[in-house]
Amino acid sequence: MYGNLNKCLWIHSGAVSGDAAQADSCSDPVTMPVSEFTNGQIGGGTSDGATVTTTAGSGCAMYDGSRITAYGNVRPWEVPTTATAPLNSQVAIGRTVLWRYVSRDGRYVMVRDPRSGGTDGTGLQSWYFIPRGCLPATLP
Repeated sequence: MYGNLNKCLWIHSGAVSGDAAQADSCSDPVTMPVSEFTNGQIGGGTSDGATVTTTAGSGCAMYDGSRITAYGNVRPWEVPTTATAPLNSQVAIGRTVLWRYVSRDGRYVMVRDPRSGGTDGTGLQSWYFIPRGCLPATLP
């Protein structure tokens, strides 16, 4: 898990190493209602996002002048949202991504870059959060 999130979460078994037994300190899984982590804006179906092109709007943070600063997690249920440490995405302005949902406070959007990273829990991942200002004011 990238960042400073201190919660019980699922993780792909291929993303961990070693064979030492670990005690399960998490309670039973809980499904969080959509209204608790999003402002109601949801793109795409249940497993992927809707296509949108990135823009350099107000609040869009860049790390090298052309690529968008992203975050592995942002605690989308908090108001205001708290972001983890920034990471360098491969998404440049004008690139098409898939957007999944807008955080509850409207500051971040979960996106997937289908051209970089994976979705298997190991290595560079293609799902992360970017500032809401990096997408058009009206989402498709």
